[in-house]
Amino acid sequence: MSAKPKLGFIGIGLMGRPMTLRLLAASYEVSVWNRSRDKLAAVVEKGARQADTPAAVARAAEIVMLCVTDQHAAEEVLFGKQGIAEGASPGNLVIDFSSIAPASARDFASRLQQKGIGLVDAPVSGGVAGAEKGTLAIMAGGKPEHVERVRPVVMHLAQRFTRMGESGAGQATKLCNQVIVGSLVPPLAAASLFLKDFENAFAVAKDKAVPLPMAHTACELYRLLAAQGKSGMEPSVLVELLSGR
Repeated sequence: MSAKPKLGFIGIGLMGRPMTLRLLAASYEVSVWNRSRDKLAAVVEKGARQADTPAAVARAAEIVMLCVTDQHAAEEVLFGKQGIAEGASPGNLVIDFSSIAPASARDFASRLQQKGIGLVDAPVSGGVAGAEKGTLAIMAGGKPEHVERVRPVVMHLAQRFTRMGESGAGQATKLCNQVIVGSLVPPLAAASLFLKDFENAFAVAKDKAVPLPMAHTACELYRLLAAQGKSGMEPSVLVELLSGR
């Protein structure tokens, strides 16, 4: 039996924390980094190794995972000073669980490939509960051999891990899912997340000349509710908003 690969995880937030804990429970060696260091305590207590920079994580790991807020944060972690690209070796792989624009995923994959580093864009669906239980649905974009190489690791986190196509395809699939769900059943507690995903979806739709009328309407409702401080309330506030109350 081959030895388990050494892992890195960057972004120990609501999703990253339970995902890292599951990997530690599966007896993987995991190096971690987070911008706010106090959030590392829960995973370090369970055996994770705290690193000083993303580059240090990459030097300690064969497969580096990240789960950060958006493409700007992902780009900084990947290519900024002391970023992953600075510490990773040719042949290493990066799995990006963040929800970012498909164009950014393709750009990041191309830039990493120049250094001999592979990237799998792998946005997740299932929320914190899915991350805790290991029942996430993960949509992947990237080379087939890269997806298969990381599959044994990812299946500790996911119920389904499906390759959707080349780089950016995972992100594009996630945006399709978010547009459908966000347009039909507005989940108010996640309004800010949906707003970010809608903006990425609108950019793709504009590029492809695809109209998204329901999504634009839903997006404006989210913005109105957020402006009124109601983005975390139950769905009945939508009825009040639409009725003018």
